[in-house]
Amino acid sequence: MRSRTHSVARLAVTRSGPRIPLGEPVRLYIADDEVDEATFVATEITRLLHSEVVGPDAIAVLYRTHQQEPTLVRALLAGNVPLHGEGGRSAVRLSTIHQAKGAEWDVVFLAGCEEGLLPHEHAISGDTHDDLLAELRLAYVAVTRPRQRLYLTVCRHRQRGGMHVACRPSRFLTELPPGLLTPVA
Repeated sequence: MRSRTHSVARLAVTRSGPRIPLGEPVRLYIADDEVDEATFVATEITRLLHSEVVGPDAIAVLYRTHQQEPTLVRALLAGNVPLHGEGGRSAVRLSTIHQAKGAEWDVVFLAGCEEGLLPHEHAISGDTHDDLLAELRLAYVAVTRPRQRLYLTVCRHRQRGGMHVACRPSRFLTELPPGLLTPVA
């Protein structure tokens, strides 16, 4: 794939407009499953809000498919994280990557950086290279939304179609510059 398309990192570094926030390492969290992933996101957002690093309206949680949303919402609400659309107050934005096009936040969490989600399983099993290229562009959109800090999450296992399946990190993660990803515990 690298020989026929640009990598996420090359797109983010060479195109005009938003860039991967290279001033800070990209934080990578490896979760056991989607509940662990959502709990990490909620806990980290709560930590950021309590330390007053940013306000809630400067934070977004992006995801690839609507199936990811309920688990994220439950964890965020359990952590008393204010969500966009609740009572008109300053709040964290929870959005698909598609809905995030053109918007920016200080801090962005991208949940589900796994094969089958990003790139989506339909693009992987598709007959054309154009499907994967579209997914690469979508990944570019996601990693260029933050102004200051980017968190990526990967699950080792995830519920899909009622089954608990093993997951592999997205091929797009291997295209980021060496040393850019910093694991967080």
